[in-house]
Amino acid sequence: MKGIKKEIYVLREGLKTDITYVNGTTMIPIELHIADFELPIDSAAVVYSLAAGMSSPKKIVGEIKNNTVVFTPEPAFFNVGINVVQVRIVSGIKTLVTFSETVVCKNTMNFEDAGEVESQPTLVQQLLAKITECLGEFKKTEQNITEAIRTETANRLEADRNHEEELQKINKIYKERILTAEALKLVMEAGKIVDAMLVKNLNEDISMINKSLSESCVGFPDYTKKIAEYSNKGFTAPENCWARVTSTSGWTNTTLNVNGNGVIIQQIMNTDSYPIKSTVLIPLKKGDVVTMSSQTKVNGITALLYPMRK
Repeated sequence: MKGIKKEIYVLREGLKTDITYVNGTTMIPIELHIADFELPIDSAAVVYSLAAGMSSPKKIVGEIKNNTVVFTPEPAFFNVGINVVQVRIVSGIKTLVTFSETVVCKNTMNFEDAGEVESQPTLVQQLLAKITECLGEFKKTEQNITEAIRTETANRLEADRNHEEELQKINKIYKERILTAEALKLVMEAGKIVDAMLVKNLNEDISMINKSLSESCVGFPDYTKKIAEYSNKGFTAPENCWARVTSTSGWTNTTLNVNGNGVIIQQIMNTDSYPIKSTVLIPLKKGDVVTMSSQTKVNGITALLYPMRK
């Protein structure tokens, strides 16, 4: 709610401006913000107003919000004319009294339909009204806290029930997990859980099998890489390799020697199926000397060299 705002000082008295108010107004609050002193959190305030000809001031209970004293004048709290206002602030046994402020109260027309102005309630009545208001707020707060506690308790119980259900599901899965390779072979449906150690052991077995297969291929010919090709002429093996030898024999024999030893001797027998053609693989070590029989019209021999797999 918007109101009449004024900044006041309690440590020093400076230049002041008057507050102007209209007699009979009870809708606009007056807010006095204390700029040079921080009020204790348990402070309570009473606003006093004294006009000319009065022997004692009128009193009204103020409310403290954000270091600001807020009060809404009751009917007849200010007299028409000049009113001197002071605020007394109490915290425990300590008291703070502000410097006086001036409120100029303007007169109004004679409203015949306004009725008689009610007399100002006493300070005790105002305090009792405030206490009743505070008790009402306290009861509302207490009800809200109680309701919040009930809601929190219900939520926690629901969470505990859900947690217990989840634990039961996990325990069921744990008990029904597959522990052996034999049990795994019997699985006929999806959604079964396999024990982690079983998976680990199976992976290790697969890795060993792959390693054995890989190692068993070491030394086999790598047909993706050809080292050299020789036809009807000798050569020296440039590295450990395989020689894929294709020989064709017609009327005479075809031979291939490695380091002087006959490895291929393709002899011609009495047959009507000429020429005879065959292919063999010969492993060679680096430095092996290979010789071949000379080429004729119907005889020939070719060696393709391939590296050994590593």
